[in-house]
Amino acid sequence: MTSTRMQLTKKKEAYDKALEEAKKVDEKEGASQAEVDKAKKDLEDAKNALDGQPTNKDDLQSEVNKENDVKGSDNYKNATDESKKKYDDALQKKQKMYWLIQMQVKQMLTRLRKT
Repeated sequence: MTSTRMQLTKKKEAYDKALEEAKKVDEKEGASQAEVDKAKKDLEDAKNALDGQPTNKDDLQSEVNKENDVKGSDNYKNATDESKKKYDDALQKKQKMYWLIQMQVKQMLTRLRKT
């Protein structure tokens, strides 16, 4: 995992922790104003620290969509089995990555809608 990815993961974990703590305070009978204020501030700070950028998967999808054109081309048909395998393996990785990104986006949207 890259350093940037680790930082983003830590920030997400910090947000999730602050959210859980805020929920506990919200559900706690007799919570003091200081507890409420701290939970609110911690949650806002954690939210503001989330600096991830939207994922642009257009280029990835564009490459995946070229599968039929590439496999139908003379370059592919006349390529060595090794070259075809390299292409097929790379395409499969791209398809898996695209699917994983879609799943992550759906999970994040579900989380956001719950808050």
